[in-house]
Amino acid sequence: FAHALFPMSNEVLQNGDKLAERFLPTIDRLGVEIGEVDAEDIATKWFENFAKHVAEKDVASITSLMLDFGFWRDIIALTWDYRTFEGTTHVTKFLSNVLPAANLGALSLKKDFVSLDKPYPDLVWIKGRFSFETTTGIGTGVFRIVPTAAGAWKAYTIFTTLEEIKGHPERIGSLRQYA
Repeated sequence: FAHALFPMSNEVLQNGDKLAERFLPTIDRLGVEIGEVDAEDIATKWFENFAKHVAEKDVASITSLMLDFGFWRDIIALTWDYRTFEGTTHVTKFLSNVLPAANLGALSLKKDFVSLDKPYPDLVWIKGRFSFETTTGIGTGVFRIVPTAAGAWKAYTIFTTLEEIKGHPERIGSLRQYA
């Protein structure tokens, strides 16, 4: 059912590049069966590994926590742009370029925002939210992890966005200047 929303693509772009095949990580496609799931425990373990590898700036280990066809979407937090990186090859290049300067750290899982979601009968993931800091700002992230046939849960999507630039708080409440 869900795979109909993202059909296989053989479309060729104007510059001649062929689009990668895109599909959702359905239960059938991943070759898994879903039984009882402790979403908070799974998300916590995955996130602890993710945070550890980020702190070590170990790009290979970070991308090993992702599906090969996963996505990392960044909005201003690490790239100062709106960027989407598809596949671990592109995510590896992205992280290799930005991690040294961004100083991504202070990652903290927001356990109140961990949930097991089943948007379609054949699609299930654990969604989690986290906060982080960079050299210049404070941000929020969201991940969606899915089960794999090998038993590990891996990220299908990771999203990072800048919420605040350090030293420049939003002018609301008592910080607001009235004319």
